[in-house]
Amino acid sequence: MKTLPDFSNIAQLAQLIQQSPETAHQLAEKAPDEFEQVLQLASFPLLRYQPFGDTLGDGNQCQLGIHRSPARNRWAVTGNRCGKTLGLCMEDVADCLGLDVVTKGPSNRFEPPIAVWIVSETEDASIEIVQRMVAHDILGPSDSYGWNLVHDGSHYSEKSGFSDNALLFANGSRIEFKYCSAQRSNKNAFAGRKVHKVHFDEEPYHEVYNECYARTIDYEGQLVGTMTPIYDRNHGLPWIFNELYVPRERKNIEFHNWSLFHNPHITENAKRMLLAEWDEDEIDARVYGMFTPVGIELAYARQMIRELRQACHAPKVGDLFLNERGEIHFDQKEAA
Repeated sequence: MKTLPDFSNIAQLAQLIQQSPETAHQLAEKAPDEFEQVLQLASFPLLRYQPFGDTLGDGNQCQLGIHRSPARNRWAVTGNRCGKTLGLCMEDVADCLGLDVVTKGPSNRFEPPIAVWIVSETEDASIEIVQRMVAHDILGPSDSYGWNLVHDGSHYSEKSGFSDNALLFANGSRIEFKYCSAQRSNKNAFAGRKVHKVHFDEEPYHEVYNECYARTIDYEGQLVGTMTPIYDRNHGLPWIFNELYVPRERKNIEFHNWSLFHNPHITENAKRMLLAEWDEDEIDARVYGMFTPVGIELAYARQMIRELRQACHAPKVGDLFLNERGEIHFDQKEAA
């Protein structure tokens, strides 16, 4: 397969068409044949993907930040529904194709063909979450241009996922979908092979992480992780906290954190509904992606904590004032 063209202009045009139906109508009238070709390319979700960042004006680059990072070992530790898994799976497919996941132009991260592992907790989780996401949300519908880039021998079904748990690309790159539970029945499941990149979706077993780390050494490859740090009362905080997060500077590991509130693709009403659904001791982990214990007895009743949280509103930047001594006040008269 020849090197892919620079899709950056097509990606911008696809986004423009998506945002402005009037522009699409004008293009269709002026150049109908070219417009049909653009529509087919625009049906490839990877080309329409626009990673978000700094949506709250706080400087947090979110998806953009982790995509642009040159770090060899990167982790997105966020709350639920924050777009971490989709974003990094988009990057995995883009890497296999030699595309920059942000610009859709040529990438300098890898030179295809490459081998990528996406590691889930169980085979069911791999098929039902990650493989389905790759097939539907990244490659797109069956007539999408994305499937033109897939090897003819690679087949997908809703029930079983990709044949042999592997997605093969026409350029020779491949994504193998692996799962931690396989290590218990097959000790060689993560051994032997050299790979360019490993993506852990949720916390892997410590020994699986170590084995995968060793598999990337030959290529000086990359490890990326996407997880919400759920506390287990039998095992405590995820081992990643002590083994990777605490010594992150010494081990040259980057952690990227953002919250549910940063995700611009979820409505404010839906965010409020999620907050109301989760117990108060789950909020820090499931909304903000914080390493914090959940499921243990709290000092105050959960309903009381919920009422206090609902009554507390963070001040807007414009509501803050400084007095002569540099002290912060929320009322301008008080500051004066």
